Amino acid sequence: MATLPLTFAGPPAKWVLIDASLVGEGNDLLLYLVARSPSGQEDRRPIPVTLKGRLREVVRLPFVPASLALQTQYGEAAPRLKAARVQGLNAAHGLALQGLRVWRYFRRLDAAQRKRLGLRAHSAFLDTQAAYQRVSLLRAYCPAPTYAEWRQHCHSVNGHSLRLLQKQHIPADFQMTVVVDAQGGGESASQALPLVEKTRASVRDQLGMPGVGFLVRDGTNEGDHVREALNGLPAHTWVGFAAAGVVFEPWAAAWLAFDSALDQASLLYSDHDITREDGTRDKPFFKPDWSLDLAVVTGYMGQAFWMRAGVWQNLPPEIQAASAYTLFMHAAHAVGKEKVGHVPAILWSAPAAMGDGYARPLRHELENALGLQGRGAAVQTDKHGQWQVLPPLPQPAPLVSVIIPTRNLINMLRPCVESVLTRSNWPNLEVIVVDNQSDCPETLAYLSTLQASGRARVISYDQPFNFSAIVNFAVERAQGSVVCLLNNDTEVISANWLEEMVGRLYHPGVGVVGARLLYADGRLQHGGDVLGAGGCASHMHGPIPGDDPGYMNRAILPQDVSAVTGACLLVRKSLYQELGGFNEKNLPVAFNDVDFCLRVRAAGYRVVYTPYAELHHYESVSRGADVRPEDAARATKEARYMRSTWPHYMASDPFYNPNLNQSRPDMRLGRVRNVMPPWEAA
Repeated sequence: MATLPLTFAGPPAKWVLIDASLVGEGNDLLLYLVARSPSGQEDRRPIPVTLKGRLREVVRLPFVPASLALQTQYGEAAPRLKAARVQGLNAAHGLALQGLRVWRYFRRLDAAQRKRLGLRAHSAFLDTQAAYQRVSLLRAYCPAPTYAEWRQHCHSVNGHSLRLLQKQHIPADFQMTVVVDAQGGGESASQALPLVEKTRASVRDQLGMPGVGFLVRDGTNEGDHVREALNGLPAHTWVGFAAAGVVFEPWAAAWLAFDSALDQASLLYSDHDITREDGTRDKPFFKPDWSLDLAVVTGYMGQAFWMRAGVWQNLPPEIQAASAYTLFMHAAHAVGKEKVGHVPAILWSAPAAMGDGYARPLRHELENALGLQGRGAAVQTDKHGQWQVLPPLPQPAPLVSVIIPTRNLINMLRPCVESVLTRSNWPNLEVIVVDNQSDCPETLAYLSTLQASGRARVISYDQPFNFSAIVNFAVERAQGSVVCLLNNDTEVISANWLEEMVGRLYHPGVGVVGARLLYADGRLQHGGDVLGAGGCASHMHGPIPGDDPGYMNRAILPQDVSAVTGACLLVRKSLYQELGGFNEKNLPVAFNDVDFCLRVRAAGYRVVYTPYAELHHYESVSRGADVRPEDAARATKEARYMRSTWPHYMASDPFYNPNLNQSRPDMRLGRVRNVMPPWEAA
């Protein structure tokens, strides 16, 4: 861990104002303030930093410090301290500065945001220090809490919430039955009995739900009274399925009873965590909304879920008696993606002996699930030991037009073009370089050589820079039925990148496919985009080591996402034109790829990220940063357009769980309470 000493500008005091500027990003700016007393006592607390590296915090310490320092959370982090001023304050001055920040945030936040933050008018100013700590957590950078701290401060259901629930009346028409699979783990009847009793006790203890039914499927009676009982239920009744040993939260049934957002759902899963042998809770799995590509290879929905009785009744008997994975995947296929719901809250816990609690498929189960979707794909394990689906390729192979816009920068363009031409296995390919007013003699000579050789087509866009217009211009002239948008600052790594992307593009319902992009130093640059968290649109995970699997292995697994970067984006030409291409008027430079992906999703298609198509990306080298005033103004305007056009996604990206950090999409635990139980609104 890096340590940055701080020096008082005057006499030290318990109340301290720290005003500093730091240079760094990501993990560099996840900092703790460490104070030591003359006797050696230590106080260590997280301290927030803004997106621009500004630290301005008022802190009340338990003692007058002999020394102060900033300490990074991670060993590899090394921020640089540009300037720092540390000033001792008296209590009145400190409280006044804290109250001023609280008041500014109180005015800025809407009623729902204040409620989630626990910021009420009377308490905010009666307990200014606590309110100040809560609003400071909204800064971009701050160390994530441990899971124990998260459960204490950010859990959806707190003490106040439980008191509210106990005053509510469950809707009279709500019914639920839970079926426990006593054989799913391969235990004998005697081994399974204690696990079944654990699950039974958690069902019996559901708050406000005295009549939750409970059935055990153990191989001897699954064809008799379980099927008979479920066939006798009204079609709208919720039926829960769980492996023996799963423990439901006391409010699980009430959540389903009160959550009107679930009225249209027919199949449902929730977040979960793990209970260790000593009873402590660990490893929360905060899941995305329904992602078919992620679910089919992992079974991330887990060993506990719910479906309407009518859905179960319409499944074949052999599926009714099948594993959790097979039962869920067949039900999901039967109801369609719009009817698969997700509760972004922990409603159950798996015992540590159950591993991660996933409903992981066997090979034949995975192949059967792929067959449901009409995907006769081959299956293998990848280098990480994960199931990998090898998508079948359309025959004959469609012509893919790889479109590479450029202006000068021969040092970037040449490696990009040559990597596509020499490292790609795809048999039917055209490369189109779109020249946007290049004036570098070396670049012009290279383009002339390319054109003359017939290895690539060079077309000229002789207008001021407008990335959306450039791409639209090129797509119109592309001869392929599939177009690949590719930045000139990329280089192909995996030779089968187009096989992987084209194969997935031809999966039923897929509209856009994006690739895994790495920085030159091997860190992950792009693994899908997230909206809202971090401001407007940001790359998921943040820069993490290339061999880091990411949260829930999501950096290394194919999955549905809201958007992918146009630095490497595959789409059918017909769909691109049908949806009007990139937005030239409102998004000439930034977010045009994200906006297009959201329009693809709005049209009913899926947007998929695949980690099995890998390229290097040097991050918009050709365009540069928005540092000029006019560029900054344009960037602000484009971000404003995105927020006004896609407010639902900005408020809650379906593939980024709201319990995770909303200041930036690094997939660490959130620092404030973002999910409220439905009975609090009842």
